[in-house]
Amino acid sequence: MIISSRLLRSSGTAIACITLFGALLTTAAVAGPPQKSAGKPKPPVKGDIVNGKKVYSANSCVNCHVINGEGGSGGPELTTIGLNPKHTPAWFKKAIVTPKAVHPDSTMPPYDSIKEKDLTDLIAYLGSLKKKAAP
Repeated sequence: MIISSRLLRSSGTAIACITLFGALLTTAAVAGPPQKSAGKPKPPVKGDIVNGKKVYSANSCVNCHVINGEGGSGGPELTTIGLNPKHTPAWFKKAIVTPKAVHPDSTMPPYDSIKEKDLTDLIAYLGSLKKKAAP
């Protein structure tokens, strides 16, 4: 039985198309749905970021924590703390109000007397910290 070269080319093209289509489907499945366009970063909760920064200063957090190269060295660097997906509003609240519940070795005192609105604003501020400022 002799198979024509035309039939072989058609079969080869069909196989190539099927392979390409399968690769595209696999890539789409692995990549997931399209991501929303990057816009203005949103805080992890509704809160006033500007007031949150004031709450940060009023509670002397800067004495122990560094943000964008400014602050003390007694606590962890906070410049990009909002990038970590584990740092949810609940995580931030626990880390502020009962620090040892998040980090058992923490030397940070519990800030359990911050008013709820101010705490929400502080959490919004910390959640907004996602990148270092340009030099």
